[in-house]
Amino acid sequence: MLRKEDFVYFGKFLKPHGTKGEIGLQSDGFSLGDDCDFVAADIDGILVPFFFEYKKSKNNDTMIVKIERMNSAEEVRQLTN
Repeated sequence: MLRKEDFVYFGKFLKPHGTKGEIGLQSDGFSLGDDCDFVAADIDGILVPFFFEYKKSKNNDTMIVKIERMNSAEEVRQLTN
């Protein structure tokens, strides 16, 4: 079970990027290392892990990530807000 105290707040999901399930991920001052392969989001009080197929840097504080098993803009749009 994932526990909030084992995690550090990283940032937030932005809007979908393209149509194949990529989404922006904005940092609030932290950097995801090369060995980081997932983030966890608090959804209705439960930490849910989202694993990356890949990630690429967009600028200093934003990455574009492809979430495993999410293959459309509509699917990743659920992670925004």
